[in-house]
Amino acid sequence: MWKRISLRTRILVILIILIFTTLGGGLLTIWYAYQMDRFFGTTIDRDVIAVRVAEELEITLAMQKGFLTYFYLDGNLKWLQQLEQYNKKFEGWLDKARSSVLKENERNILNQIESDYIYYTFFRNRVVQLYQEGNREEGAKLHEAARARFYDILSLCEKLKSAHEQAINQAKSESRARARTMNLTAFVATFAVFILGTFLALILVRQILEPIRKLALE
Repeated sequence: MWKRISLRTRILVILIILIFTTLGGGLLTIWYAYQMDRFFGTTIDRDVIAVRVAEELEITLAMQKGFLTYFYLDGNLKWLQQLEQYNKKFEGWLDKARSSVLKENERNILNQIESDYIYYTFFRNRVVQLYQEGNREEGAKLHEAARARFYDILSLCEKLKSAHEQAINQAKSESRARARTMNLTAFVATFAVFILGTFLALILVRQILEPIRKLALE
């Protein structure tokens, strides 16, 4: 059936296929680059920021524990001032964490952190009050209970950070899978262009250039 088609039509068909294959490959590359840029901009960047926020939650929480211990040791009020500053910092990072949390399991962890922190601050403030009143024995007992709350919150912060790190690793795996698909598509398109180009060259040589050469020799 291919032989029944005129030479002009065959050449035009192959040229059109070549043009569309090349154009399609270029558009696919542009689309893929746009998708990857958007993917990294919305997914990975968000989780990278969220990991930093979780780390800051851990740091500001640990600093509060340290200042409370320092106050227990020497009773200097400057430690309470530092404690209040880091309390505000922790609450600020908690607000930032809410803006970077999208998944349900991350929201649940964050809600638990907030709930436990309310109890922790209650115990901590009571401990400070007892120390200021000179009731160090009862304050020390309550201090132990506050310390247990502290470790619970610290564990939740680490869990939140791990959840975001897992999301980053998952995004990287998905990115690599997309890259492999794109590479395979580009390879198939390049191979198709090569085959079509070779076929077109054979037609030009055998059915156009070769008859012209024979005609010139005659």
